[in-house]
Amino acid sequence: MCQVAVLAALTTLACGGDEPRSDSCSAGENMTNPRLVAGLEPAPGGSLMRITWDRGTDLGAELSSDYFAQAQLAGETAEEVRALIPSVTLTGERELTVRFRTLGPYLENHQNALDFTLVFPDRRKFVSCEHAGMDDAYMLKVHLQFDAQKQLERAELAEHVSFGDL
Repeated sequence: MCQVAVLAALTTLACGGDEPRSDSCSAGENMTNPRLVAGLEPAPGGSLMRITWDRGTDLGAELSSDYFAQAQLAGETAEEVRALIPSVTLTGERELTVRFRTLGPYLENHQNALDFTLVFPDRRKFVSCEHAGMDDAYMLKVHLQFDAQKQLERAELAEHVSFGDL
């Protein structure tokens, strides 16, 4: 019979006589201090927003640009928000560009806020590490708050991790 124990960020799976398997993938942040480069910037057909960050910590510091190029909108993103964001691309060292279609009509109906999540893949596909179970997902949650004139007033960006099922 298998017993699964989860303690903080360390996950161990012990089945019969097998050696315990530690989670060597989840230490540290992918990004430290994620922030906007210059707010919303005009672009053909809408606007864009450049997100930058400082190097991650622990194992997150080893992630290459190839990892961050895999960013995409999270699957649970509302369809109307998906329609506003035609692309998310890596455009420089530690810089993602999110392109928006015209935001005005959306903001008129949604209390001057826009929320979406960018998801990054499991680290074990990009650095030497291992963990038991399904793939983990690393997310950057983005909250944009607009003023009454539909100008960007505040941006909050926060990293979260969703550990895969064992």
